[in-house]
Amino acid sequence: MFTAPALSRCRQLRFLHTALSLVLLCACPDQDAAAQSNSTEVVVDVRNAYRINGHDQVQSNDFGVTAYQGATRPVTPTGAAIIKQAGLTVLGFPGNIAWCAPAKKPADGAEGIARWYASDEAKQMIRDRPLNGDRYEYGRILPACRQNGVEPMVYLLGGPDWILGPEGIPNDDNLYTALIVGYVGLLRQFDPHLRLFHLDNEPNAHWWKANKSGQDYGRLFNVVAKALHAKYPDLLLGGPVLLWPPAFPPNQPGQPNWYTWPQWTIPFLDTALDQSDFFDFHHYDSESRENRREYIESALEEVNLISNEMSRRGKLKPVAITECGLALTEEDWQDPAKHYRRRTYPWAHFLISLLERPDKVMTVQMHDLSAVAGQWYKFLADDPDGFSMSETIDPKKLQTQPPTYWLYWLFRHTRGTRLVATAGNALNLTLFATRQHLRDGDEAAVFMVNDRDTPRPNNVIFLGAPASAVVRWERLYLSTSTNEVVHESGTGTIPAMPPRSLLVAWVAVPAETPLHPVQERSELLGETVLQEFPEPGSPGADRPDATVTIPVVIPPAALLGATSVGVSVGTQGNASQDKLTMVFDGQSYPLKGGVYFQEVPLRSLPTAGQHEVRFNLNHREGSHRLRISCITLKIERQLNDK
Repeated sequence: MFTAPALSRCRQLRFLHTALSLVLLCACPDQDAAAQSNSTEVVVDVRNAYRINGHDQVQSNDFGVTAYQGATRPVTPTGAAIIKQAGLTVLGFPGNIAWCAPAKKPADGAEGIARWYASDEAKQMIRDRPLNGDRYEYGRILPACRQNGVEPMVYLLGGPDWILGPEGIPNDDNLYTALIVGYVGLLRQFDPHLRLFHLDNEPNAHWWKANKSGQDYGRLFNVVAKALHAKYPDLLLGGPVLLWPPAFPPNQPGQPNWYTWPQWTIPFLDTALDQSDFFDFHHYDSESRENRREYIESALEEVNLISNEMSRRGKLKPVAITECGLALTEEDWQDPAKHYRRRTYPWAHFLISLLERPDKVMTVQMHDLSAVAGQWYKFLADDPDGFSMSETIDPKKLQTQPPTYWLYWLFRHTRGTRLVATAGNALNLTLFATRQHLRDGDEAAVFMVNDRDTPRPNNVIFLGAPASAVVRWERLYLSTSTNEVVHESGTGTIPAMPPRSLLVAWVAVPAETPLHPVQERSELLGETVLQEFPEPGSPGADRPDATVTIPVVIPPAALLGATSVGVSVGTQGNASQDKLTMVFDGQSYPLKGGVYFQEVPLRSLPTAGQHEVRFNLNHREGSHRLRISCITLKIERQLNDK
């Protein structure tokens, strides 16, 4: 998690002297002097932007949800109110082509397909049927999404029986492409701004049954993408929509470790990276548990790995995690405490981690608005009385949503430009700040996660905000007295944060208030990926000095104004008792065992030029395979003073 480096003391004093500031003292009824002395001072300057690899905008589409069920909710006033209240920015829909396609194969092939999609019959099929019938009426759903500020994203999958072979795989790439082009064109008649699509859903889960591979999928993707891009240049198409991350699974009977990488990921990149607009995969934790560290770390490792590989090929494309979630049993889903501890609280950390990668991650979509897939992954509460389809909005029922829904409600304030946020006494505090432009002015907000098991009083300072600005706040926490999850709002004095709680505070800022980038994080990727230590039993595998090295080049410009440098290390197969050491410029840094991803701060700034980052395997517990998947140098630096 990121906490920006503290501003120099002289700059803080100058800001305090020259700018209007707003100081908010956190209070708690039983707070004593000792608690006050342990308070954390959080400073946000509403004029100072923070960039990550040239990006200063928070990816609002990270706050998305799939809608395999409940896709009709945006159409009704109540359903739209539920979605809008949570601040959802993107909904992912299944676009089953079989729902709107010629019943029989046209005798004249692609021309007949195009003619059918231009007909009134096609329009009526996705606009005029019952809203809660046997298919989704996207002629009504898509315009409703756009009206409510939601970006739709559509899976292109399935088709009429005459185009599908075994395992639902198209039997004619060209005719299938004609169906997709016609279907997309029809959808865009109802939403001309519709541009986010991905091809198929988890093909690696079933294409192998028909002896089809990632290369076969890549060839189909190429044909489809070329046709869509030719007709709709603004359209973005992603794949391969993997069942799991690109180098998963760590082990599976009958397959080599991490077999998806050679069998699907690399063949797709080899055949379709040029035409792909983003790399798409799913990521779930199938166990109901409080400790989600492995899930979060593996996501970060896999995002960095696939981004590194695409960058090595000279074609860095963004990553889309278009289905993801933390499983709960049905019993845990209904238990507020377990729901919060096992899903809501760790999900806040997951989203914040991905927001730290604006150059790499374009969307994150939690599964699902209403569908239950295996375990209880769903996002919204049950709707037994059809409340979400009601034409009359009941404000009380709008409040009866599960804990994770209210997490997104908090996050709705975190849009726009990322700001510099600093904190003293910041141990076990995760925070980031933003400034977004609204209709009647700007809003500066800071989002905080108290990772302590004790309450945390905070002093929050918004430098550059008008002295008369009214402070507003919202928080989410588990009440130990009632065992209920509480979401509440207020103005003025910010209350102390209960243990393991979430809070957002914000103020209005005049739109004309200047905003300049003052700090930046630059990341440099290693030149190789997936460097494996010798397999157990092979020559040199058990030597204490078994090593792998990854080169990295630091340009002189990257060190201008540098204040600190760290190395992000992704590992695969790293067991808890393994002992690894990273060596950089002659200095040794012990690595943690049993983790996918870790960040190692360097003790001193390196020099510009070529460096060899060496990893020593000092001890391997057992006979498992082990490799360094990727490294990233993270350089924090001050920009020219404004």
